[in-house]
Amino acid sequence: MIFKRLPRRAGFTLVEATLALALVAVVLVAGFDLLWQVLSAQVSSTALREAQQNAHLAVRRMEEELRGAAGVQTGASRFGVHPGVLSLDYPGTARDILFDTATTTVSIGGGDVEVRFLRAAVGGGSPVALTGDLVTVTSLVFTDMTRPGSPESVRLEISMQTLNPGGDPSRNASLDLTSTVTLRQ
Repeated sequence: MIFKRLPRRAGFTLVEATLALALVAVVLVAGFDLLWQVLSAQVSSTALREAQQNAHLAVRRMEEELRGAAGVQTGASRFGVHPGVLSLDYPGTARDILFDTATTTVSIGGGDVEVRFLRAAVGGGSPVALTGDLVTVTSLVFTDMTRPGSPESVRLEISMQTLNPGGDPSRNASLDLTSTVTLRQ
């Protein structure tokens, strides 16, 4: 019996195809893992940036108003407790300013969340929010740092946290800022 050899066909063997498929699967899994980490880091940095922007803008506004005020209305202010209240005096004008917090409910992620926001009321007018609705003020404390014979001085302590109704750890961000301001008088 004579065996005739069949012509060799171009292609891959089953072992070669399986190894190639396994290599492609490993590369894809590594690529998706890297993509997931990048997206998670972006979400975390976005949450932190939101808290930072809100806190910095609010503190900057309070610092500017404190420096320009003629004095602190200690009777209308609430020092050393959360939520603090700070009332600034601008004599001869209808521009006295009151800083405090208030709560409201916002809908985020299909649920309602209570938010505490920082606000300012100028000249007895309607309060205006100084922080956005993606963060909540977890602590606002004013401390009277005035020493006898010195210009009035107030320490501001504010803590903020991003809203995270779903409990996603990558969306957790909080920030604490402290500033001491002396009135120019």
